[in-house]
Parts: sequence; C-alpha cells; structure tokens
Amino acid sequence: PDDDPRAQEVRERIAACERARRRHDVAARAKALWDEAIEALRASRIEQAQAALRALTELDPSDERARRTLAWAERLDDMVYVPAGPAVIGTDRADALAARPQHTVQLPAFFIDRYEVRNRAFARWVRETGAAPPRHWKRGEDGTVGFAHEQADHPVVEVDFEQARRYAAWAGKRLPTEFEWEKAARGGDARIWPWGNDPHKRRVNVAADSSERLPIHTRPVGTSADDRSPYGCMDMAGNVSEWCDSPFVPYPGGDPDAAPFDPKRKVLRGGSWRYGLHYARAFNRDRATPDSHSPYVGFRCVVDIPDWLEALR
Repeated sequence: PDDDPRAQEVRERIAACERARRRHDVAARAKALWDEAIEALRASRIEQAQAALRALTELDPSDERARRTLAWAERLDDMVYVPAGPAVIGTDRADALAARPQHTVQLPAFFIDRYEVRNRAFARWVRETGAAPPRHWKRGEDGTVGFAHEQADHPVVEVDFEQARRYAAWAGKRLPTEFEWEKAARGGDARIWPWGNDPHKRRVNVAADSSERLPIHTRPVGTSADDRSPYGCMDMAGNVSEWCDSPFVPYPGGDPDAAPFDPKRKVLRGGSWRYGLHYARAFNRDRATPDSHSPYVGFRCVVDIPDWLEALR
C-alpha cells in the first residue's frame, strides 16, 4: 500500500538514486564540454570552442568559469593560438644587422589574429567611435567616409601607431610585441620565412624584387596561399608590414651602432607589397615614428590568456 513506510522508503531511495544519476550525468557532460572547449581553443577551432562553452552555460547557468570564458572567447574570431614556450628571435646573418644576435626567449601563450585587420573591421570602429578614418579614404556624397567596396577585405593601411593601438583596445585586444609577432610568424624555430626556408614560393604579395615594385598594392587578406605560418597566420611575409608595440632598440648583446636605433620609434614587422622577398624574412626589423602613415603598413592584434584559464597558459 502507498502508506506503507517501507514502500515509501524504497521510493525515496529510488528518487535519490535518480537525482544522483542526473547530477553525475550533468557533471560528466559539463566536463566533456569544458574539455572540448579547451581542446578546440588549443587547435584554434574558435567556433567549436564557443559552441561548447555556450552549451555548457545552458547546461549549468551557475558555472561562473564557463560564463567568463565564453565572454572572453567571443573576441577570438579569426584568431589562432600560440602556445607558451621558447621562441628563436633574430639571426646571426651579416645582412640583417638590426636583428643580431640570434637568441631565444620564453613567451607565455597568447592568441593572435589570423589575418591583418581589414578595412571593413576598421570602418566599424570609425563609425561606432567617431575616430578619424585613414586619410586616403574617400568622402561620399552622403558625407560618409570609406573605401572602395572591392577593398573591404584588404588590410587597412595609412594608420599610425596610436590609431592601431586604440582600435585594438576597442576590440578587447592589444598590439603584439615584436617577439610575439616573430614567434607567430616562425613557429618558434629559426626558419627564414613563415613557410620555411624555400625562397621560391611565389604566392606571396611582395614585389618581384627590390627594384620592381610589383604587385602594386594590397590583396584581400588570406589570399596569398603560400604566406602561412606554422600556427596558421596569413600574410606575415607580404601584403603589408605591421605595427608592433616594441621600441626599436638593439637586442641584448647586439651592436648599438648596427642600425639607426631609436627608442622613440616603433618596430614594424613583416614584408609588404612594396618590397621584395629579402625584406619579408621573419626576423627582419624595420621602424617608423608612431605618428607616421604608410600605404604599406597595417597591423594585427593579440589577446592575452586570462589567469583563470590555466589549461591554456
């Protein structure tokens, strides 16, 4: 009978077992989703990681770690993971005096943009913040300032260091240091170009040589198929050179008279459509005053790993 104390006790035990089973299933599912998200982030599968984190927050809305990580991961679209560890920096070659000597540094993990910042993304920042646009953008009849439609996916150029820095901060990011940039380009080893040491790769947007300035301008980001780094970054040898948040100073142990070093100038990294493959070597260092604008200089951004994500640090 229903009022039998022994039967009631059995029912309560069954219900308790069912609740425990559900808690176990939820915990197992939550762990699987978290592990999937971390693995996807390490593999630069950003959309998969975001989907796993969304599913985790729906499964357990009280999971503060999952909610914080999802909010952070929303800024990682089109970014790649660069793991912590050593990075070979510079070279001992005699034709790259500013990059001497070759040495190794230890860097924490970070995410870096797969592509250089596009015109379309920079235009959104200009619209939403009222920031000054690149000075070569055209003003339309309606008063808006922009670029030719077919250049929406070209890298933004003619931006100075401060414009690049402010855009990065608006996007929840920052500019890379030159060491971070070089590790992302070389994969941590001593290769000459992002793809390796073969100088005959031609699907790269650089001039045919230092005297023949062709091709004559930027290309849509990511379309130079050979210009890919070990971590998946595109256009680190060609298209446009890039601002780095580092002063142009000698490396430790380097010759202070080997180049016109100046701590007030910022480092530029990567080759561009204007110069030949020799200048596109991943260890090459160039420089510019922070207020300068150039048709062959753009930028990309990085995102730091937060303290609570020890699995990625």
